[in-house]
Amino acid sequence: MRIVQYYPVIALQDAVYDGPTTVGELKREGDFGLGTYNGLDGEMIVIDGIFYQVKGDGAVSIATDAQRSPWAMLTFFKPDCELTAPPNLDFQGLQNFIDQNLASRNHYFAFRIEGKARTLKTRALPRQTKPYPPLSHITPTQPTFEFSNVAFVGVGFRAPQYIGAIDPVGYHLHVLTKNRDGGGHVLEMNLESARICVGPIRDLILRMPRDEEFDDADLAKVD
Repeated sequence: MRIVQYYPVIALQDAVYDGPTTVGELKREGDFGLGTYNGLDGEMIVIDGIFYQVKGDGAVSIATDAQRSPWAMLTFFKPDCELTAPPNLDFQGLQNFIDQNLASRNHYFAFRIEGKARTLKTRALPRQTKPYPPLSHITPTQPTFEFSNVAFVGVGFRAPQYIGAIDPVGYHLHVLTKNRDGGGHVLEMNLESARICVGPIRDLILRMPRDEEFDDADLAKVD
């Protein structure tokens, strides 16, 4: 598998929240992935080729081909192993369990998880208006959502430690409830049961934006 990514995540950290790439264009790059929409308008979750949007009020909808994204990671998902998670894992325990089953921690991996959580806490960032504040000013007051005894499906990537300016390091997981009425970026979980399909990423293709907002951003100052 390969990841096609629009654009380096460091740009989001410097409030570059608008991109020129449409959902229609992203569909050509993968049927599985995650990201966000222009204006930082919620969480993107791509499952079986469908682009979902979990907004800051928790509502879930299917994105139109005309919607645009400043940051997204896409792949055509082809796992090479399946794992059954032990019960009672929290989010860190889930990460540790997957790590123990990886051939190497120096590569990207994509994973799909389906299961049931006793508790699940997610977030979805609210749409921003210009002048855009830095991401670090938004996350402390981000809307969060809590679910109990919920069936869910999630898409995630594990990025190696050396990749920080391009992607969030470590595990990044977005989920939807089974009936598609809630979800978001995972903050906490306690699993009852889960099946995890995992596949290695052999290539990373990083698309770079061609617009003045990115060109003028002072990315060297971003921690």
